[in-house]
Amino acid sequence: MLKYLNTTTILNDGYNVEVFEKALKNAIKSPKDKKTKQYNLNDAYRDLLLTKQCIPILKNILVKNNQAILTNLDMFVCFKNVTNNGMFDNVKDGLYNPELAIKNKKPIVINDNLCKISDLSIDDFPVIPEFKQDKVAVFNTKDIDFVSRAMSTEETRYYLNGIYFGNDEIAATDGHRLHYKKVACQNINKIVPKEAIKLLLKLGIENIYFDDKNLFMFENESVRVVGKIIDGSFPEYKRVIPTGNYDEKQFNFDTSLFKNNNVIVDFETKQYVVIDNDRNKIQGSQDVLDKHLKQLKENTTNKTSNTLIAFKGDYLKDALRLDGYGVIKNFGSIEPAIINDTCVLMPINQNKL
Repeated sequence: MLKYLNTTTILNDGYNVEVFEKALKNAIKSPKDKKTKQYNLNDAYRDLLLTKQCIPILKNILVKNNQAILTNLDMFVCFKNVTNNGMFDNVKDGLYNPELAIKNKKPIVINDNLCKISDLSIDDFPVIPEFKQDKVAVFNTKDIDFVSRAMSTEETRYYLNGIYFGNDEIAATDGHRLHYKKVACQNINKIVPKEAIKLLLKLGIENIYFDDKNLFMFENESVRVVGKIIDGSFPEYKRVIPTGNYDEKQFNFDTSLFKNNNVIVDFETKQYVVIDNDRNKIQGSQDVLDKHLKQLKENTTNKTSNTLIAFKGDYLKDALRLDGYGVIKNFGSIEPAIINDTCVLMPINQNKL
């Protein structure tokens, strides 16, 4: 897989990635195709090419046979029927370079003064791999969105940088938490990279196809995406789902102040407190905080009889329903907890809060 560049890396032609990103954010948006869930060429160029190191020809958009194609070799994005759906008018086949449009904070419009045809040959542009469907996974975007929150961004463990499609279940983990959901997929055993997952969510597509080798594909009426699965083995995640005796309680959290803070939950009183990294109370029960501080003083935070369990606020919020509701199975203050039967979350060592 191609490696990311940081925001100060210079691309092959001398343009700075940071400048590109800023230009795209401030670009005047051209009319977008409603069928693509507000996804256009600017979006595709940013997702595939802005933060990727690539050969010069890949920084062009191929227009051929009424299609516009972008690729970083890991993934191909093909806009279908570009002249029929009003995306472009009177466009000739060829390679079009959009970088001047981006530099000038303009939308990518094919065949105008800011996106001119390139001198490079279209025959040198990579060909979309032939895709032969073998298996399919069907899901809803809410489940994909939920599981994707646990995808890792750590490059050294690249096999965690996506969602694993297994047997009737999808899963993702970053080593601190595991999110999993039941979906319609049978014995797929493949990992779809996070870049594709993000695009899948942007397009609102609810099925993905796999061939019998290393490719995936998803599409709607306007966009077709073909890409490579992650070449690696996903961990046997079901082994980390705790079993044995546990205390189960239902909680209704106000998650508005969870971000960048920690949450201590008391399974005895069903109360909780939100604290910052200096143990200052942000929200919730003072009694829970006092109980925690007392245990710290007595050095009893890690005893099995401790009814308090602490979580990173951002991770707990991701694991709960949108309304803050959660059923938590507590296996001990230093053991992983199960939340809503869809998340395994490692607690924080209360001595190090």
